[in-house]
Amino acid sequence: MNIDSNGSVDNKSVDINSASSQSQNVSNSNIRLTYIDSLKGFLILCVVLGHILDGFMSAEIFSDRLGIMNAMYIVVYSFHMPVFFFVSGYLFGKAYIVSDCLTNKRKIITSIGNFVAVYFVFSCLLVLVKLVFAGAVNNEQKATDILWLWRNPIGPYWYLYSLCIYYAVTRFILRRLPHTIVLIAMCIASIVAQMMLVPESLLCRTIFHLPFFFAGVLLIVHKLEIKLSVVLPSALVAVAIVVWGVEEQTKIHLLPLQILTGLGMTALLWCVFARYKWLDNIVFRTCGLYCLEIYVMHCFFTGAFRSILPKLGITTFCPNLLLNLLLSAVIPIVVAYVLKQIGIHKYIFRPITALLRKRIV
Repeated sequence: MNIDSNGSVDNKSVDINSASSQSQNVSNSNIRLTYIDSLKGFLILCVVLGHILDGFMSAEIFSDRLGIMNAMYIVVYSFHMPVFFFVSGYLFGKAYIVSDCLTNKRKIITSIGNFVAVYFVFSCLLVLVKLVFAGAVNNEQKATDILWLWRNPIGPYWYLYSLCIYYAVTRFILRRLPHTIVLIAMCIASIVAQMMLVPESLLCRTIFHLPFFFAGVLLIVHKLEIKLSVVLPSALVAVAIVVWGVEEQTKIHLLPLQILTGLGMTALLWCVFARYKWLDNIVFRTCGLYCLEIYVMHCFFTGAFRSILPKLGITTFCPNLLLNLLLSAVIPIVVAYVLKQIGIHKYIFRPITALLRKRIV
């Protein structure tokens, strides 16, 4: 989910009756596909949910529900980031590819600048918050960690770091190398990375997710269709692997098998959200439209509510989990809305774009 592309695509809607109709619409960058916003919203809620579950298990909260939490964690982490990057690649193509693989260099550089600014600002804020509340966090940070943000992302911000790399790499590749061969090479590198590197290291994550991003770009470049009837076998394989992971309590996202679950679940969710209109609802769509804000701010609230809610008497697993999820998603949306009303939202979340426009004016 290209979390910077909302301002690059006009806010128009189009009805999508099936996944097979995608190729008739993606070539028009002035059309906003609302089901993509809903898919983004679903995925960002999965990100928040995954971090809440990870926090619960790391802090050994609700240990009597460890089996359920671990199962939910395995399911969410088996697909949410691969699909996230696939949608990011798709929206990269929709926003920045002009024609015949020619990309808008200036817009790409500006977007990378926006990502870098947001990355450093919110990473520094997260370090400061963790220093202040050092006794109440699962992963403590040192003040010197700020000096190493250029190479060591903290919290969820590795996504922005990797996205900057993907933008630069994709622009270089599109007009210089054969796309199919490159995609196959990326998939092989993805599997090797999961086998040879530390699974949750920045290098492994960046190499692993690159083919998903590039596949999303190619969906635009070659005007490809994703048909449920075609991808159903791979989707069934992905579901079977996830079920196996839950049964065996195995974290699939740490295994080379994730390339299969990632590809299968990406295709499945893409088709499902395109086909079934009831999923294109105001809840998912709103979360999708405020995807960036939720992504960079939710981690400040998931940990806080993990401590606050029990003190308010909410000590039952399901109410605590759902309320934490709700508040951690809604508060960033409210904050973003207020910032827009007072005119400073663009300087926080798209600062380079805002400064360039101000300079032109």
